[in-house]
Amino acid sequence: KLTSSEWSVLTCLWEDSPRTVMQLVAALGEQVGWAKSTTITTLRRMEEKGLVRVEPYYNKRDKRFIFVGRPLAGR
Repeated sequence: KLTSSEWSVLTCLWEDSPRTVMQLVAALGEQVGWAKSTTITTLRRMEEKGLVRVEPYYNKRDKRFIFVGRPLAGR
């Protein structure tokens, strides 16, 4: 069974995926008032449960790695 926090993350990812972690932080901050740490902790726990995948992606324009979140389950 999904928690309300997990539903919030998945809904956000289903609306637009993949998203960078910082895009998720901004969206969930607006939608449910979460801090950056709450979003990252929730993503980490969801990844451990197999609900999302957070993977590194090299951004050539900024010459740095960003982390991208993807849902592993459909609606």
